[in-house]
Amino acid sequence: MKKISQLLGLIIACIIVVACSDENSNFNGQETSKSHNVKILSISPPTSEFLYVGKDYDIEVKVEYSFKANEGQVGLVIQRGESGHSSVAYSTQPILNKKGTLTLKANITVPKTNAIQIFTPLTAQGDTFTSVVSTRSYRVIDNRE
Repeated sequence: MKKISQLLGLIIACIIVVACSDENSNFNGQETSKSHNVKILSISPPTSEFLYVGKDYDIEVKVEYSFKANEGQVGLVIQRGESGHSSVAYSTQPILNKKGTLTLKANITVPKTNAIQIFTPLTAQGDTFTSVVSTRSYRVIDNRE
Protein backbone atom coordinates (compact mmCIF):
# COMPACT_ATOMS: atom_id res chain seq x y z
CA MET A 1 0.00 0.00 0.00
CA LYS A 2 2.86 2.39 0.83
CA LYS A 3 4.50 1.72 -2.56
CA ILE A 4 1.20 2.43 -4.34
CA SER A 5 0.83 5.67 -2.39
CA GLN A 6 4.39 6.69 -3.28
CA LEU A 7 3.85 5.82 -6.94
CA LEU A 8 0.59 7.79 -7.02
CA GLY A 9 2.37 10.77 -5.41
CA LEU A 10 5.14 10.61 -7.98
CA ILE A 11 2.66 10.42 -10.88
CA ILE A 12 0.70 13.38 -9.51
CA ALA A 13 3.87 15.40 -9.01
CA CYS A 14 4.94 14.69 -12.61
CA ILE A 15 1.53 15.71 -13.93
CA ILE A 16 1.63 18.94 -11.96
CA VAL A 17 5.17 19.78 -13.07
CA VAL A 18 4.24 19.21 -16.71
CA ALA A 19 0.99 21.13 -16.28
CA CYS A 20 2.69 24.11 -14.68
CA SER A 21 5.41 24.18 -17.34
CA ASP A 22 2.96 24.92 -20.19
CA GLU A 23 -0.14 26.85 -19.22
CA ASN A 24 -1.79 26.48 -22.63
CA SER A 25 -1.00 22.85 -23.42
CA ASN A 26 -3.29 20.89 -25.73
CA PHE A 27 -4.42 17.39 -24.84
CA ASN A 28 -6.33 15.19 -27.26
CA GLY A 29 -6.90 18.24 -29.43
CA GLN A 30 -8.60 20.21 -26.64
CA GLU A 31 -7.27 23.40 -25.14
CA THR A 32 -8.07 22.48 -21.56
CA SER A 33 -6.85 25.80 -20.16
CA LYS A 34 -9.51 27.59 -22.23
CA SER A 35 -12.38 25.18 -21.62
CA HIS A 36 -11.97 24.56 -17.88
CA ASN A 37 -10.93 26.73 -14.95
CA VAL A 38 -10.21 26.24 -11.24
CA LYS A 39 -9.29 28.92 -8.72
CA ILE A 40 -8.50 28.76 -5.00
CA LEU A 41 -10.84 31.24 -3.30
CA SER A 42 -9.62 30.70 0.26
CA ILE A 43 -7.25 28.51 2.21
CA SER A 44 -7.00 27.78 5.92
CA PRO A 45 -4.71 28.31 7.65
CA PRO A 46 -3.79 31.41 5.63
CA THR A 47 -0.59 31.08 3.61
CA SER A 48 0.76 34.16 5.41
CA GLU A 49 1.21 31.89 8.47
CA PHE A 50 4.20 29.59 8.80
CA LEU A 51 3.73 25.85 9.28
CA TYR A 52 5.99 24.02 11.77
CA VAL A 53 7.72 20.67 11.23
CA GLY A 54 6.09 17.90 13.27
CA LYS A 55 2.85 19.81 13.93
CA ASP A 56 -0.60 18.67 12.75
CA TYR A 57 -2.72 20.98 10.60
CA ASP A 58 -6.18 20.82 9.11
CA ILE A 59 -5.84 22.23 5.61
CA GLU A 60 -9.10 23.50 4.09
CA VAL A 61 -9.24 24.84 0.56
CA LYS A 62 -12.31 26.42 -1.04
CA VAL A 63 -12.21 26.38 -4.85
CA GLU A 64 -14.37 27.76 -7.61
CA TYR A 65 -14.50 25.95 -10.93
CA SER A 66 -16.05 26.17 -14.38
CA PHE A 67 -16.15 23.05 -16.44
CA LYS A 68 -17.20 22.23 -20.01
CA ALA A 69 -17.04 18.41 -19.78
CA ASN A 70 -19.86 16.25 -18.40
CA GLU A 71 -17.90 14.63 -15.56
CA GLY A 72 -14.60 15.18 -13.82
CA GLN A 73 -12.89 15.86 -10.54
CA VAL A 74 -11.04 18.47 -8.54
CA GLY A 75 -8.11 17.22 -6.52
CA LEU A 76 -6.28 18.43 -3.45
CA VAL A 77 -2.59 17.58 -3.62
CA ILE A 78 -0.32 18.55 -0.73
CA GLN A 79 3.39 17.94 -1.11
CA ARG A 80 6.83 18.99 0.06
CA GLY A 81 8.58 21.84 -1.68
CA GLU A 82 11.41 19.51 -2.72
CA SER A 83 10.94 16.93 -5.47
CA GLY A 84 11.43 13.19 -5.09
CA HIS A 85 9.01 12.62 -2.22
CA SER A 86 5.54 11.12 -2.12
CA SER A 87 2.58 13.41 -1.54
CA VAL A 88 1.87 14.47 2.04
CA ALA A 89 -1.88 14.17 1.28
CA TYR A 90 -4.08 13.61 -1.75
CA SER A 91 -7.84 13.55 -2.21
CA THR A 92 -10.34 14.16 -4.99
CA GLN A 93 -13.94 15.19 -5.23
CA PRO A 94 -16.07 14.37 -8.26
CA ILE A 95 -17.87 17.23 -10.00
CA LEU A 96 -20.99 16.89 -12.10
CA ASN A 97 -22.00 20.54 -12.48
CA LYS A 98 -20.64 22.97 -15.06
CA LYS A 99 -19.86 25.63 -12.43
CA GLY A 100 -19.62 25.70 -8.69
CA THR A 101 -17.61 25.91 -5.52
CA LEU A 102 -16.46 23.13 -3.24
CA THR A 103 -14.33 22.68 -0.18
CA LEU A 104 -11.51 20.13 0.02
CA LYS A 105 -9.94 19.13 3.33
CA ALA A 106 -6.94 17.18 4.56
CA ASN A 107 -5.18 16.69 7.87
CA ILE A 108 -1.40 16.63 7.64
CA THR A 109 1.63 16.32 9.88
CA VAL A 110 4.26 18.65 8.44
CA PRO A 111 7.38 16.72 7.39
CA LYS A 112 10.92 18.11 7.41
CA THR A 113 10.90 20.44 4.39
CA ASN A 114 11.32 24.10 3.47
CA ALA A 115 7.82 24.52 2.02
CA ILE A 116 4.45 22.83 1.66
CA GLN A 117 2.81 23.20 -1.73
CA ILE A 118 -0.95 23.02 -2.30
CA PHE A 119 -2.30 22.11 -5.76
CA THR A 120 -5.93 21.88 -6.90
CA PRO A 121 -5.93 20.24 -10.34
CA LEU A 122 -9.19 19.95 -12.31
CA THR A 123 -9.49 17.03 -14.76
CA ALA A 124 -12.21 15.75 -17.06
CA GLN A 125 -13.31 12.13 -16.70
CA GLY A 126 -10.82 9.88 -18.48
CA ASP A 127 -8.10 12.50 -18.93
CA THR A 128 -4.63 11.57 -17.73
CA PHE A 129 -3.25 15.12 -17.96
CA THR A 130 -4.39 18.59 -17.04
CA SER A 131 -2.97 22.08 -17.27
CA VAL A 132 -5.82 23.43 -15.16
CA VAL A 133 -4.46 23.89 -11.65
CA SER A 134 -4.38 26.53 -8.93
CA THR A 135 -1.52 26.60 -6.40
CA ARG A 136 -0.51 28.06 -3.06
CA SER A 137 2.44 27.43 -0.76
CA TYR A 138 3.40 27.70 2.89
CA ARG A 139 6.81 28.44 4.35
CA VAL A 140 7.85 25.76 6.84
CA ILE A 141 9.90 26.36 10.00
CA ASP A 142 11.77 23.64 11.93
CA ASN A 143 11.88 24.57 15.63
CA ARG A 144 12.73 21.07 16.84
CA GLU A 145 16.47 21.66 17.24
